[in-house]
Amino acid sequence: AQQPEGSYYAAQIGGMMAVRTEKTDGTSPWEAGPFQLTLAQLAATLGADAFAQAFAHGKHVTPADLVQLTEQITALSHAIVPETPQSTPSHGGLTTRELEVLRLVASGLTNAQVAHQLHVTPRTVNAHLTAIYSKLGVSSRGGAMRYALDHQLG
Repeated sequence: AQQPEGSYYAAQIGGMMAVRTEKTDGTSPWEAGPFQLTLAQLAATLGADAFAQAFAHGKHVTPADLVQLTEQITALSHAIVPETPQSTPSHGGLTTRELEVLRLVASGLTNAQVAHQLHVTPRTVNAHLTAIYSKLGVSSRGGAMRYALDHQLG
């Protein structure tokens, strides 16, 4: 369920957007479709009076107030959304296939043997190795093998 405080902030933003539309004498894409539905949901969450108060308050937000509102929303979102724990090291951002190639190379296989085992061409293995070297910041097969062994990948 959405936090009432977050709903209040969202209603203020709705008021700010309404002023923008009024000042530009135009329609905003924010006014149509999903945003109207969101405003209706906010009104239901907050209640008509609280929504009207937040919406009206949003119409008078200054740029300095907007900075403060943004900080409040950010703080609220950090309180609601827990940080996700790091599951496994990214190994320089290697893809699953690159890790597979690295493991096979670290086990002592040649490019041709890796290619045969993975059902790809040796040229594809070479392309994977080039990407692996770049991502790991090494310049040779030996450097990649050393990385794999140091990180128990081989």
